[in-house]
Amino acid sequence: MTSSPDYIWEPQAGPQFLAAVCPYDVIFYGGARGGGKTDCAIGRHISGAMNYERYWNGLIIRKNYKNFHEIRRRLYDLIADGLPAKLVGGDQQTNYLRFKNGAQIQLMAMQYKQELEVLQGQQYTEISIEEGTQFPFFPEMVDKSLAAMRSPQGVKCTLFVTGNPGGAAHNAVKEMFIKPAMPFQVHIPNEDLGFTYVYIPAKVYDNQILVNNDPRYVKRLEAIRDPDLRRAWLEGDWDVVAGGFFSDIWKHQDHVLPKFTPPRSWTRGMGLDWGSATPFSVGWYAVSDGAPVRELNGRVIPRGAVVRYAEWYGCAKGQSNVGLRLDSRDVAKRVLEMEKNRDEHTLTFHRIADPSTWSSDDGPPVAEKMAGEGLVLGKGDRERVAGWDECRWRLRGNHGKPMFYVTENCRAFINTVPILERDEDDWEDIDTEAEDHVADEWRYYMMSRPRRPKRAAEMESEIHDNYEEQTFDPVAGY
Repeated sequence: MTSSPDYIWEPQAGPQFLAAVCPYDVIFYGGARGGGKTDCAIGRHISGAMNYERYWNGLIIRKNYKNFHEIRRRLYDLIADGLPAKLVGGDQQTNYLRFKNGAQIQLMAMQYKQELEVLQGQQYTEISIEEGTQFPFFPEMVDKSLAAMRSPQGVKCTLFVTGNPGGAAHNAVKEMFIKPAMPFQVHIPNEDLGFTYVYIPAKVYDNQILVNNDPRYVKRLEAIRDPDLRRAWLEGDWDVVAGGFFSDIWKHQDHVLPKFTPPRSWTRGMGLDWGSATPFSVGWYAVSDGAPVRELNGRVIPRGAVVRYAEWYGCAKGQSNVGLRLDSRDVAKRVLEMEKNRDEHTLTFHRIADPSTWSSDDGPPVAEKMAGEGLVLGKGDRERVAGWDECRWRLRGNHGKPMFYVTENCRAFINTVPILERDEDDWEDIDTEAEDHVADEWRYYMMSRPRRPKRAAEMESEIHDNYEEQTFDPVAGY
């Protein structure tokens, strides 16, 4: 490689070149692994620093400092090849890449939402959010970053995001970049602000330097046995789940049922996780009595299995993790109205809610207000680890037969629960910074129905015609 600064870094032909020269305001470059995303982010900053000199003030953000290891190594290589800059800072602190011409690029870790406050009052010409799907507070990070991007000298400011499918912000990234427009097509989410957004997909096959130097890397991706993980990492498929808290046991084809109306003989239940500024979640459940379901062509759902057949997710349309700010009394009225519309108002529901619904910080508790409208709730068990264990057992089930199902119309559950990630400090818990409202509501209800292991013979009997002779406890669900 030549030591001339003009040729220190050059983009590869294809998507990386398009991402490197893209003029739009907010760019998401990513999808599959090995596409050269991070190198492109570095290259954009180098190009800006060389062109705008002391007027360039860049920022690269990652979740923690250990994630900067490869970026630091790459920068040291570039400096050795002639990049006229010096990297300052240790491996567990903010680093600065300082150029001889006065340009600067800052490397900063942000693990918690409150750390976004450091952006306030700053002026950055380009902010790169590396692995954006790893940040549970990604929407807030985008807002804060856009507010911190400005240049009195007129330098074009850009927010450049990279990432792969999966992670705590999978849905937020998907809603912001993947769903609104086709790849390479520009969209403007807010006409008043006028910021232009674009999604540029990257795949390992586009990174010819990696493919040629390490062909076995591609083979390793192609050899991944889990089809969902392979599609996510190799093809950048945003409709699959990979690497989450439930991904080892959640199987869409096994757990998702066509929409149907549970027989009236099935025990009914309802779960609630309350939220105002953040979303609330209401889920309706039915416990199978083992009888064949006519709407499912006579399919037998194992006796005692729980089916989530309806839901109401109080989330702002087109946004992630933003509540509707509805009055709790109005929510209670609407819940009862929805049950009436389904002709379920004469059925008895076992209703379980978030324990914080009984908190009284300012005025009557939410649970009391809802009870005044006729929606009487029972207090859920707040035990998290035991609750997730119960949920995981339900998904795993007995002898290959799940003991929990969700119908295809319950999109909030399907979109948010399977992608939840583990807490980095407690792998038996879910990352509480994620969009976990539906999961919490589900957990409260599952904890109200303690499991009971079943013998293989008992499970087998449920698919035969002698189900009428079995006893059924409407309270325990078995």
